[in-house]
Amino acid sequence: MRPQDVQKAKKSVVKVMGVHTTFNWTQPYIDTEEMQFGGTAFFVDPKEFGDVPFKTRGLRFLLTNFHVVDSVLEKQVELCIPSKGYNRLTASIIHVVPAMDVAILCIDPLGQHPAWRCNDSIPLFLEDIQNLKLNNNPVKGNSQEVTAIGFPSLSTDYQLCEGCVSGRGLGMIQLNLSLNGGNSGGPLLHKNKVIGICTASEAETEAIGLAVPIHQILRFFRHWADFSKELLKIPSWGVDLNILTDEYLKYHGIRESTQGVLVEKVIKDQAGFKAGLEPDDIIVGLHDRYNRYNVDYDGLVTVDWTDKRIPITNTEFVMSLDPNSIGMCVYKPKKKCTTEIKIKPSVINFKTDELYHCWEDIPYAMFGGTVWMNFAVNHMEEDEEEEPPIPSSQSIPLANKIKKSMNMEHIVICTHVPGQTYFETQRVLMPYDILTSINDIKIKNVEHMKEVIKNLAKHIEDKPYAKFQLDRCRLFVDLKQVLLQETAMISKFEEPTFMTNVKVKRSRKRRRLMNLG
Repeated sequence: MRPQDVQKAKKSVVKVMGVHTTFNWTQPYIDTEEMQFGGTAFFVDPKEFGDVPFKTRGLRFLLTNFHVVDSVLEKQVELCIPSKGYNRLTASIIHVVPAMDVAILCIDPLGQHPAWRCNDSIPLFLEDIQNLKLNNNPVKGNSQEVTAIGFPSLSTDYQLCEGCVSGRGLGMIQLNLSLNGGNSGGPLLHKNKVIGICTASEAETEAIGLAVPIHQILRFFRHWADFSKELLKIPSWGVDLNILTDEYLKYHGIRESTQGVLVEKVIKDQAGFKAGLEPDDIIVGLHDRYNRYNVDYDGLVTVDWTDKRIPITNTEFVMSLDPNSIGMCVYKPKKKCTTEIKIKPSVINFKTDELYHCWEDIPYAMFGGTVWMNFAVNHMEEDEEEEPPIPSSQSIPLANKIKKSMNMEHIVICTHVPGQTYFETQRVLMPYDILTSINDIKIKNVEHMKEVIKNLAKHIEDKPYAKFQLDRCRLFVDLKQVLLQETAMISKFEEPTFMTNVKVKRSRKRRRLMNLG
């Protein structure tokens, strides 16, 4: 890019700052630390999003990475512009797409901007800021020269990085330039157009950066997104695929020349199920009104934007399809024939998935000081300074349950057993034990567990004992002892209780301001 073009583009880029909150995945009632965190964002024309249901007139919009704003509880951030010194604009986070690591920010020029203390008119100031042009075509790794604009290490001035596109992989644009903390959310420019959103650098290598292709983001917004919700999810085929081997073909008496990928499992009531896919079907090809793709034994297809073959489950590939004209060529071994089916990938609300505490409710139950939650991927995340959160003895049963249900059933686990309590002295219940039933009532989720325990509390005089069936053993509970335990915890530990149904004072927040990239 010419120097004058870079200077012009810089005016459309801002630094994002927000107050982030952490979440305790074993004791969720504890208020934990608040941190100041930031990145980069850039102005875009909302018409690029397609026909959206939200108001756009008179407002300004920006794009950034989801991980720049993922834990901003108030869903508002401040935008810093170097030319305005310490004056900052306030923007709302209106939509986030975690799977694509992108978020949409919105500025109301006539809204409240408490950190804007200069006399300049905000509407007039914003009128002078142009939207960056976005690339509408897939980007192939052909050593294109690119420029990244951002605020690495949350610097107070723009920083430029120049390099080239080195390849495509993991649904990302790979770059031979180094992106630092604070660059996240900034534009990656080629020939005066944004081709990607800078998102990360390879941790163990120098000068290898990654950017989310802007093309797939625009395809999602225009053709797939359900803007009725703040948290947007990407669609899926709703099937589990497996490699099609020669031995499988021979065993079932299918022609050895048959190519395609094997359908291993189908999630009930999802896209594949509704289209008529069944286990043992072979997906031979995919097409829409514009393109046809032959599917190989590994479920890979050839596309225009990368030299290597990619899975049909690849997000960028799914986004590239026309949602209203997708078809599959499927070999049905039971009928020994090939048929065409219509299919449209849809969003699946998995029960065991990664959760985002600022964007969705995370229920939990307290029982005699112990904490119970629906298992989430977050429970398996490791702290660099701590031991693995889930012991190996429990990780295998959890993995087996998740695989068996294809993530479509809640798994209720115990996340915390406090010391010197009734359950701790029993020495039976352990953290990450899986609860399957209470008094032979199958537990569906943690909310159902609450209802069952409420019913136990109502009949405590007649039935003072209960049986908790765990995945590895049975736990017999003296409900009156639990009630005494909870009464003591109210006065001593100020922790929330369940059976006594008493609201207690929450622990004081620990505040810590940090500047992180």
